[in-house]
Parts: sequence; C-alpha cells; structure tokens
Amino acid sequence: MIKSINLKDKLEILNIFFLSVFVFGLAKNGSDSLSNIGLMSAFAIFLFRMVIDFENVMKQYKYVILKHQKLLLLFGIFIFSILLSILFAYSSSYESLLEFKEEFFKIFIFAIIALSIQNGKIVGWILAALVLSFVYDVIIYAVKYIKHNPHLNFSRQLERKWSDYIEFLFPFVIVSIIIIRNNLVKYLLSLFLIVGIAELFLTGARGAWVSVSVEAVLFFIFIGITKKELIKKNILKIGFFVVLISLLGVYFYQNSSWVKRKFLQHTTSGRDIIVKTRLPIFLKHQNFLVGIGGPGNYQYDKFLNDYHAPKIYGRWNKEKRMFSYWADEPYLLQVFYKEGLIGLISFVLFLLYFGIVIFKKIKITNGKLQLLNLAVFVSFIGVYIVRGLVEGRNLDYLVFFIIYYILINNKEVNV
Repeated sequence: MIKSINLKDKLEILNIFFLSVFVFGLAKNGSDSLSNIGLMSAFAIFLFRMVIDFENVMKQYKYVILKHQKLLLLFGIFIFSILLSILFAYSSSYESLLEFKEEFFKIFIFAIIALSIQNGKIVGWILAALVLSFVYDVIIYAVKYIKHNPHLNFSRQLERKWSDYIEFLFPFVIVSIIIIRNNLVKYLLSLFLIVGIAELFLTGARGAWVSVSVEAVLFFIFIGITKKELIKKNILKIGFFVVLISLLGVYFYQNSSWVKRKFLQHTTSGRDIIVKTRLPIFLKHQNFLVGIGGPGNYQYDKFLNDYHAPKIYGRWNKEKRMFSYWADEPYLLQVFYKEGLIGLISFVLFLLYFGIVIFKKIKITNGKLQLLNLAVFVSFIGVYIVRGLVEGRNLDYLVFFIIYYILINNKEVNV
C-alpha cells in the first residue's frame, strides 16, 4: 500500500514537470518541439496513472467538475457553438475541423492532465515555467534584434509577436517579483522586466502598449486596496520603476522614428477600412445563427473571396489558391462572423461569468493565492478584453486561464 502511494506521488510529480515543460513552450518564441515533448511525455505518464490509480483520478475529476460546474458548462457551451458552426460551415467542414484541432487539441490535452493532478505543487511549477519562458523570450528577442541590427538603430521594428507574449506573461512576472524571497533573483527578474518593456516599445504594437498599461494599473489598484502595507513598504521601488519606464518611453520617442510614428499615428492601422469593407458582406450573406464556421480563417478567406471583398490588407496564398485576408477586426466581431449569434452570446456570457468569478475569488482569498488569482484576472482582462477590442485572439490562452484558475483554487496549493 505504501509503495503504491509513493509511486502515485512520483508519477504526479513527473506529470507536473512535463506539464510545466509544455507551459514553458506555450509562451516561448520558436518551434513547438519542446512543448510537444513535454505534452507527449505528460500524456504517457497520465495513461499509466489512469491504469494504476483510476479511482483517485476519477475522484479528482468529480471534485473539479462539481466545484466549477457553471464555469466549465458555460465554456463547454461556447466550444459547442464552435463545433456547431463547423458542422454548418460555409464551405468544407474538414478544413475548419483541422483548424479546430490545431488551436485546441494540445491545450485540451493539457487541461485533461492538469485537472487530474491533486498535488498543489503544480501551481508553483507552472508559475516558474511562465517566468522562465518570459526570461527566455526577452533574451531571444534581444539577441535577434541585435543580430539583425548590430548598430542598434532603434528606428527599426522589433518582431511584433513579442507583444502577444508580454501581455500574457506580464502579470505573472509581477506576482513572481513580489513573492520571490531571494533578493538577487528578484532584482534580476526586475531587470528582465524592464528590458522586456523596452522591447515592447520597439514592437510598435500600440494595442499591447495599452493592454500592458491597463494590466499594470489594474494590478496596482488591487494591491493598493488589499495590501496597502506592501505598497507603503515598496513605494520608492515602485516609483523608481514607473519613472524608469516613463524615461524609456521618452527616450524611444526622441530617438526612434518608428516608435515616434506609432505614438503620433491617429489611424487604426487599416482596421476601420477592414470593418467598413467586410462587415456589409457578412451582414448580407452569412448565416446569422451559426456564422460561417470557425475558429480559424479558412472559411473567412473563402467567404470573402467568393463575395469579392476588396483584396486589401492581406496577401495571395499559393497553397490555398486564394487571397488570405488579415482578420484584424475586433475579436467579438470575429466571433460573430465565425460562430454567429449563438457563439457570440455564449462567449460574452462566459467572459462575464469568468471575470466575475475571478474577481470574487480575489476578494475572499489572501496571500499568494490572492496574488495568483489577481495575475490570472489581470492577464485575462489585458489579453481578451483590452487587446481583444482591436485585434483577433487565439483561444489557447483562455483555456490556460480557466485551468490555472481551477488549479490555484484547488484543495491544496504550494507555491
């Protein structure tokens, strides 16, 4: 009996390790190879756990489902709306099923395995994986920028993809800086954060500038309300950080024509034209109830090509043999296009419920749990509410937010 318990615990730790490898890859610049290795290894161990500890794994699933049944049900309804839209897709359902698999398969496997874990250490391991991926990305983007721009001409753009990573990771890095006890690690991570924000300026992604700014304001408002002593104790450090970031912004404004142009740009980077030229076509020809089929862009491109939408803001795709349009509308509008009214209503209801649930959890928890819930809430707002107002979003981060929220509020958490 003792041996079986030890084996179960060891297998859970192995599962946690490989899931953390997957999470590291989720927010890491580069290929998916490391992420795939982590997920496949975790799945193999999970199957072995199911064989030797099936009853306890099922108990854990039952506990999670009963505790978070409304949240999981609402998200399940939204996923059903996506599958329904694919079933009645405008064109080939097969293409959209492939896109669904591409976007959801890995993160759903992660979810199934993660929710089977009883050991609360998984929360701390995942947080560490997120922070390490942030550090890795900061270094990689800096090296790539210097390699292609050895004279550091700040008027050259840094790869825009960094803006997606930093707005997702920023709140978790802030939480880590607060809870880490080792001062050397704390200061090193703060330095990486400053460099990461400097890189964000150089992307020129104004939506991410706003998103990260809102995340920072929300985070410190909550901290100021719930942990006044923490703010008072670190007021000079916070002030120094704010001044330093402000000076960085001023420096890039004065020394980078690229950043200055983005600061002064009054247009919406063509998004107003995209909406004006494409929305009327969707309103006239799409299926209002289930949309054209999602979540990817195959149906979007096929639909717009068939109805001769102006071929602007996109490029010719030789493989698909049609024009690939940039789907840069606000995210809720994209949900309406692809999943129709059923998808839009179910998605909005889920977003509202999830936001309210996390907000309430922040109010009733304390210590590290409160900070972790706050990180999920702030990152969720930044990625899907603020940035989603102007740009399309993938749903893998949303599934991650749901799962990590559930893990944080499990029976036992060890960070």
